[in-house]
Amino acid sequence: MSSCHFIVLATQDGIIRFPILADGSLGDQDHTLKGNPLEAVTHDSEGILYTGSDKGEIFRSSDQGEKWALTSKGFQKSRGLWSLVANPAKAGEIYAGLEPVSLWVSKNGGSSWTELSSLQGHPLSKKWHFFDPMKPHIRSISFDQKGERLYIGIEVGGVLASHDKGISFHDRSQGVDDDIHTIHVAPNDPDHIFAMTGGGLFMSLNGGNSWKKLTNGLDRWYMLPLIFVSSDPNLICLGAGNRPPPVWKTRGADSCIYFSEDGGDSFRIASGPFPLKGMLSSIVAGPEKPNHLFASTTDGILLDSTDGGREWQALKNRLPRIEEMLITYV
Repeated sequence: MSSCHFIVLATQDGIIRFPILADGSLGDQDHTLKGNPLEAVTHDSEGILYTGSDKGEIFRSSDQGEKWALTSKGFQKSRGLWSLVANPAKAGEIYAGLEPVSLWVSKNGGSSWTELSSLQGHPLSKKWHFFDPMKPHIRSISFDQKGERLYIGIEVGGVLASHDKGISFHDRSQGVDDDIHTIHVAPNDPDHIFAMTGGGLFMSLNGGNSWKKLTNGLDRWYMLPLIFVSSDPNLICLGAGNRPPPVWKTRGADSCIYFSEDGGDSFRIASGPFPLKGMLSSIVAGPEKPNHLFASTTDGILLDSTDGGREWQALKNRLPRIEEMLITYV
C-alpha cells in the first residue's frame, strides 16, 4: 500500500483519485469503476473504503481506492442509494440509506447486509414526501465521534435520532426545515448538531429537541456541505447556493463557500472564484494538514484552500459530477 494520502472522488462516472504530494499539490489521477453512477463514499476506522451507486451496489477497497470489489450480498438494490457512512468507533460497521426510505447495516465490512426495520411503518412516515417520480429517501446519516448517537436526515421529512444504532428512532424535526440535505455532529458533543437544508442552516445544542436558524452573513439558502476546521466547532466552513437542483445545468446554482470563526453566529463569504455555476457538494480536510481543505462541485470542479477556508482556488475542472469525496489515511 502506498504511504501517501489520496483524495478520492465519488462521481457520476466512477471513482477518480489523486495522490496528495508532500507539498500539498495533486499528482496524476487514476479512474476506476468507470460507468458507475456513484453517490457516496466513506471509510471505516481501519481505513477500508466503501462507495455506493445509484444502482444499489456497494463496493469495497482495502488499498486506498486502487482496486474495488462488489460487496453487497443481501443488499436491496433500489433506484437510489443516497448515503453511506461508517460507524467511526466500530470497524466494518457500515450504514446505507436508500430511496424509498430504508436503512441498511453491515457489521462485517459489507460481506452481508440487513435492513433495520425501525423505519418501516414508522408513525412519521405519512408526512415524508418528495417530487414524483422520486420517493422520499435517507439523504444523510451521521454519527457522533464515539459512535453512540446516530442521526438520519430524510429528504423530505426531517431529522430522526437513535441512541441504539437504529433499533429505534425519535423525531427531532420540530423547528427545523424538513428538507434535510446533510447533518453534521460537532466534535466531542453529540448534542451539538447542524442541519444543512433546502431552507437554510439550522443548529441544535440539545440533540435536535430544539433548533435555531443561523442567518447572520448568509445570503444563500440551499445548504449542502459543512466541515469543522481543525475539529474545532467554532471554525465552520460550508457551501451554499441560491437555486434548486432543477436549474443548476441551465441557470446555475450561484454557489459560494462561507466561513465562520464563532460557531455559526456570523459568516463571511470566502475569497475565490465565486459564485460558481455548480453546487458545492463536499468539503474535506487532510489528516496531517487540517487547514488544507478541498471542495468539490456538481459540475466537476475541485478547489482547495490552505488557510482553513478563507481563500480558495480551483485545482481541477472538467471532471464528472462529484457527489462526495474523502481523504484516505495510512
